[in-house]
Amino acid sequence: MIFALVKIGDRPFPPEPSPQNLTWQLLLIGFGLVNGMALVFIPLGMYGSVFFTIIWLLFYFFLCFF
Repeated sequence: MIFALVKIGDRPFPPEPSPQNLTWQLLLIGFGLVNGMALVFIPLGMYGSVFFTIIWLLFYFFLCFF
């Protein structure tokens, strides 16, 4: 048991990621998050505004006809 604990302590530490690689990873994560939000909210905003406009025009003309 003591021998196992000593041998575990003798292992070298894993190499740290290089700062340049970390920078690219952070940029990629940020790019993915921004594009993911754009893919969700831009069509929602476009179709939401189209539906709102159609409903508003129908309501407006409905009031004009009656």
